[in-house]
Amino acid sequence: MPGSPPGIFLPCPFLFRSQPFSYHWALQVNGRPYSLFFISLLTAFWVILGGCAEKTPEQVQPNPVNERPDPQVFIPCGTPYLLNVRGIQPEVGVFEIMNDSSRLRLAFDHSRRYKMESIRVYLGKPEDLPRREDGRPDPAQFNIYSRGGNSNRDRWELLQPISQWPHCMKVSVQVELTDLESPEGEKDVVAWAMAGDEDSFTFDYCIQSCKKDQRCASSDAGDFTTYTPTGWVTEGQKLLESDFETVFPKGMELGCLKGYKLSRSKDVVELLQGKKSIGAFGNGPQKAESFETLARETGALVLSVEYDRALPDFSASPAPLDSLVVTEGAFTDWPVREVISEANTLLGGCASNYSPQQLTGALEAINSNFSNGTVSGGFLICPELEP
Repeated sequence: MPGSPPGIFLPCPFLFRSQPFSYHWALQVNGRPYSLFFISLLTAFWVILGGCAEKTPEQVQPNPVNERPDPQVFIPCGTPYLLNVRGIQPEVGVFEIMNDSSRLRLAFDHSRRYKMESIRVYLGKPEDLPRREDGRPDPAQFNIYSRGGNSNRDRWELLQPISQWPHCMKVSVQVELTDLESPEGEKDVVAWAMAGDEDSFTFDYCIQSCKKDQRCASSDAGDFTTYTPTGWVTEGQKLLESDFETVFPKGMELGCLKGYKLSRSKDVVELLQGKKSIGAFGNGPQKAESFETLARETGALVLSVEYDRALPDFSASPAPLDSLVVTEGAFTDWPVREVISEANTLLGGCASNYSPQQLTGALEAINSNFSNGTVSGGFLICPELEP
């Protein structure tokens, strides 16, 4: 057993629960048997030290609080799967599941109004999903469990090897939180990741295929394509009209918990041109002009990222646009995808440490960096990937 002193064999009966406990197991030191009493004493001592501690799947721990995944390591494949997390009360957060070439990433973001106490996740075959007598999933038996315990923690995240999960799997997520701003005082909240209707406590996720070569070798002029808001309604207008429904079959969404949905290319054009306020497309907070500008820049970049992901001919590089990292300013070393996420956080009224002006400035620089696919402004570069 790893960690045992040389020449000592110490059994851990708790690790062999499938076999009946047998008192004929013997402790031997240099080949000499010792009494059962001596065995009991040493076994108890070993358990106290953690030598017989069993690590179960339910004790998986997340990444450190608020630590963003290293862009050099995690380059997602396909489109993240996002679900609202809600209970009787309105949405309390968003659950995300996605994968790169070797790992699955689970994440839960919630408003700072709430403190996450625990999260339970089931991943696996549909027939193995534990259920209660009423047919609903039984979270007490889910195979991933993690505790919260930090009121400042607004993101939980976990990376898991793809190899240990089926290619297509059933997923169910339950979160327990404390409402820190309830009129009745602190209040317990139980919420589920919902995939549509109110009784949909499970959803399906299949591992998404990755491009054959996602490594970014160059970020020169001609490698990538972006459009400014004006560029999308001039040079990029044909793309908007012909491929919007292909790229966004369910419409384009902006914001976080309370967001905005642009269902048609016409809606996007009107937003980018400033003919309609972002508030015309959803129930998110009504904002000042600085947020309208932020919405237009965010919409333009979301279009570029998703067209790059969906249309092979949109950009020459096989690497995804949203994997590139910012070279200067408040968001130095941030991947494009995380700048978008932060902008959506602010647009939807969720907690952010950045102002509309800071985010708008970064988005403007990103949107113009590869304008029309003919230039490179140097604001974005390839992440430094390991060979």
